[in-house]
Amino acid sequence: MITDVKELIRMCANELENRQYKPNYIRTLAGHWETLSQWMTENSLTAFTETVANQYCDLHTGSHVLSEEMDLKAKQHLRAIRMLVSYQKDGGIRCLLLCN
Repeated sequence: MITDVKELIRMCANELENRQYKPNYIRTLAGHWETLSQWMTENSLTAFTETVANQYCDLHTGSHVLSEEMDLKAKQHLRAIRMLVSYQKDGGIRCLLLCN
């Protein structure tokens, strides 16, 4: 299992490119991923895990579970982080919406 967040981000971005996602969308996701990476560095976290992702989302979006009350930006941010979790677990992106 890949736990280095920068490597995971690189691999996930490559997967999206291979699936021919639009470059602007990938750049948007990369911005969310970079914010996560910076937060991990600031908090001396060296291994990306689902638990770390959930803690990060709870802090930055108020939850790691989709809710109707979330604004669009929070939903997009949550989706980006959940993509990394999905890729880490399965080597693919199976949950582009949100999964618990």
